[in-house]
Amino acid sequence: MPTLAVAAVAWISLAGCRGGEADESRAARPLGERVAAHASSLPDDPTLLRASAKVLLDDGRFPEAVAALLRLVALAPEDRDALRLLAEASLELDDEEAALAALHRLLERHPNDAEVLFTLGGLLASRHADERESLREAISLWERFLAGAGEHPHAAMVRRALPRMKQRLDKMEEREKADAGVNSP
Repeated sequence: MPTLAVAAVAWISLAGCRGGEADESRAARPLGERVAAHASSLPDDPTLLRASAKVLLDDGRFPEAVAALLRLVALAPEDRDALRLLAEASLELDDEEAALAALHRLLERHPNDAEVLFTLGGLLASRHADERESLREAISLWERFLAGAGEHPHAAMVRRALPRMKQRLDKMEEREKADAGVNSP
């Protein structure tokens, strides 16, 4: 049976089969179950791992998708889509650190990717751990995003949010200075 699931995923991926949305949904469910049951036994084939991960993500099987994506990223570290999907699946599992790591790796490889700048900036802006440093990095990322955003769909929102983020950072730094003055000998 594992061979059938592997063959089905490979065929769908390589043949680029497209049906109606309802047809794809019906076909993906049983296939997703088969892929999840045999994901660890899939060969180290980037095309097959990518297709399997997408089926698993669509099926809501995030731990199995992360496992397939980690293998894919190990085989193809430059794969932009794999790192994006890994970040997405990690967030679905509430693993913010893994998502941040995937997005940072993606940013290292593609420093001007508008979607990465936007997504990583937004994730960092919403963090509460290491809030000041995260906010500082988020501001920097979103300034870079705006520099190349042009008519990007999120540019207007970022333009509105950036001044508020800078105010928030200024207030944090003012409080820290005030606290340091009170606590200094």
